[in-house]
Amino acid sequence: MSQGFGTVKINLGGFLVHTKGDVEINYDYKGRVDSVNGSARVEYDHLGRITSVECSDDAEIVVVNA
Repeated sequence: MSQGFGTVKINLGGFLVHTKGDVEINYDYKGRVDSVNGSARVEYDHLGRITSVECSDDAEIVVVNA
């Protein structure tokens, strides 16, 4: 099953601000990613900084620089 890229606004090495669409991203009080559920795949480093994102056409993920 191919996975298309949706509306993704991202700065690599950033911290999550909010999400929109068919995706659930859980993160701690410092904004570091804890877990991801739904039609998106988010890769992040050991500090919780996002390194890459793939999502469905209706998902939106917004982060800010660390």
